[in-house]
Amino acid sequence: MDIINRLHAVVEAGGHDDFELDYSVDQQEVFLKVTASAIGDLLVVTLVDITELRTREASFRMMFEANPLPMWVVDAASLRYLDVNASAVAHYGYSRERFLAMTAFDIRPEADRAALQAVLTNRTKPYDGEQIWHHIKADGSSIQVLPYVRTLVLRGRPAMLVAGIDVTERQLAEAELRRTRSFLDTVVENIPAMLYVQDAVEHRVLLLNRAGEELLGVPRADLIGGPALALFPPAEVGSAAEHEHVSLPSGNGAARVEERVIDTPANGQRLLHIKRLAVADEQGRPRYLLGIAEDVTERRAVEARIAHMAHHDPLTDLPNRTHFRERLCAVLERQHRHAEQAAVLCLDLDGFKGINDTLGHAAGDALLRAVAERLAHCVRDEDTVARFGGDEFAILLARAPSPDAAGQLAARLVERLAQPFSILGQDVVIGASLGIAMLPGDGTTPDLLLNNADLALYQAKAERRGTFRFFEPEMNARIQARRSLERELRAALSAGALELFYQPLLNLQENRINACEALLRWRHPERGFIPPAEFIPIAEETGLITPIGEWVLREACREAATWPNEIKVAVNLSPVQFRQQSLVPSVVSALANAGLDPKRLELEITESVLLADSDANLAVLHRLRNLGVRIAMDDFGTGYSSLSYLRTFPFDKIKIDQSFVRELGVNRHCAAIVRAVAGLGADLGITTVAEGVETAEQRDHLQSEGCDEMQGYLFSRPLPVAALRQLIAETEQAARAA
Repeated sequence: MDIINRLHAVVEAGGHDDFELDYSVDQQEVFLKVTASAIGDLLVVTLVDITELRTREASFRMMFEANPLPMWVVDAASLRYLDVNASAVAHYGYSRERFLAMTAFDIRPEADRAALQAVLTNRTKPYDGEQIWHHIKADGSSIQVLPYVRTLVLRGRPAMLVAGIDVTERQLAEAELRRTRSFLDTVVENIPAMLYVQDAVEHRVLLLNRAGEELLGVPRADLIGGPALALFPPAEVGSAAEHEHVSLPSGNGAARVEERVIDTPANGQRLLHIKRLAVADEQGRPRYLLGIAEDVTERRAVEARIAHMAHHDPLTDLPNRTHFRERLCAVLERQHRHAEQAAVLCLDLDGFKGINDTLGHAAGDALLRAVAERLAHCVRDEDTVARFGGDEFAILLARAPSPDAAGQLAARLVERLAQPFSILGQDVVIGASLGIAMLPGDGTTPDLLLNNADLALYQAKAERRGTFRFFEPEMNARIQARRSLERELRAALSAGALELFYQPLLNLQENRINACEALLRWRHPERGFIPPAEFIPIAEETGLITPIGEWVLREACREAATWPNEIKVAVNLSPVQFRQQSLVPSVVSALANAGLDPKRLELEITESVLLADSDANLAVLHRLRNLGVRIAMDDFGTGYSSLSYLRTFPFDKIKIDQSFVRELGVNRHCAAIVRAVAGLGADLGITTVAEGVETAEQRDHLQSEGCDEMQGYLFSRPLPVAALRQLIAETEQAARAA
């Protein structure tokens, strides 16, 4: 009925009408386009079957709406959106209604609109992503889109179907990749090690960085594309070829490491640490070879130097104790397999300390180097000479058929080291003492052999310097006894078991006691009195002399404070005490605690104090003398420079050694020396004391020569405190009676 009505309307109006008509025929939908025109009394009706067209349009609509890519239908003339699919709405954030109210210009940056118009307006050809467009989303963000355009006619009007692929993430990834590649290129170019890539099949150089070019001294242009063997100098070609073809890493990521010496035109001979990594193809076969070569020439040289320093003495460049032990272990291992004898010799220099102290450390160092050179010339290449420190050396005789062979070497060393050395323009004479331990008889471990050789050396020095001794089991017993004595001495000091005896010094003119020398005594609970000559050296070697010396000072000053004021107390000082900063303070403390006038304290020293670090020790002596303490030189005349010390320091008293006194009346030379010393003392204002006076004839002789005081058994032996007090009282009483 609608159709009839529309046709009647056309007739009545005398007009025209177009419309579509759809109906079903055999369950198939049919679309007709109806055109009606009134011409006079006639009505012309045209029917066109448009079923196929509408079917295609429905298919297009389905494809358009379901497509995952944003799509638009755009009017070719105005570029207004005629349609938009759901993907565009979702991706861009604009509603469908908003899109249909916009043109293609509205989602482009303003700067791009002119270019867009030139591309799309009245376009008749396809456009397939020829350039990237920038689109603006509803939230204001910008994306990069690759556009595809197809022209079409929509209901008789030119239009375009536009699809856009968002390539923003891809573009960012590509930009990141470009930056990464640029960074990697920069890293490769600036890495301080040589880096190269070669084809693992054709063995041609594909890449070489700047460090490699500088190391090899050859332009990269001459190497890249050429054979990989060209990376190595001609002298190394053979080994390089063997490495590249035979030792090529087999799997992906597989690596081989080596160090190789090469000759380079620019840098000479260099040591390279080379690591090669294989990059495999899809079948797992090596396709490329990445090589990293680091120049380790200087590093290895430093490492070698450090290793050398760790095993050698820095002064003489001889092996040190560590290296010596390693060599000794090797000899012990060989001896275990082949039963060969060997020998260990420990050597100390005799007189070295005096040279070092008098001529200075530079001379001492030069002397040690000269000694090392002589020792090295006395042994075979297979033997080892080492310096353990100070003036201690050791020799390992790798093969010693018999003890005689070791003894002959020791004798030769003693003889060679006794010959003069020319040190800093001066002739210097020293000696050497050696101890010998045979392997395996005297030990089968490094520690035991060195210990036993050291015991033998100790014995040689104790008996007579400038000789050698073989180790004997009894030596160990003696050393153990000495160590036991050391422990007991420490215990005696802690327990207050030491005591002082006093030997008076008699004024020869007035026959009165002028002073008393404090003498240390040790009353052992089992052995009785132990001679000072036996325990004093132990105290000096172990450092016990310092606390013992401080105790002696305190006790002697305390006792002297109970004597008549004119009687002084004399205390011996060890050279070891002068090495301690506490010497002067301990003297001050002892005087203060006892309330003793400093003028009543005499400190006796021997020449060895001035031989050792003379400048420093002289400074200490002057500090002591400035306190008011009197300084005496003991055993005067026994040293080779005693007279020179009278010029160096103003001594208050000199004590003539008993060796001269003992020969008075027998040896005219001794009498002349005593006369000269007494006269010298009188001229210089120095009190002279004769030691070891045992007979009246010696006393009378000394008195006639002008000697001021005497000390010895003729007048009194060393006495304990109670006996000394009685003697002082008797002497004072006798003097008053006279």
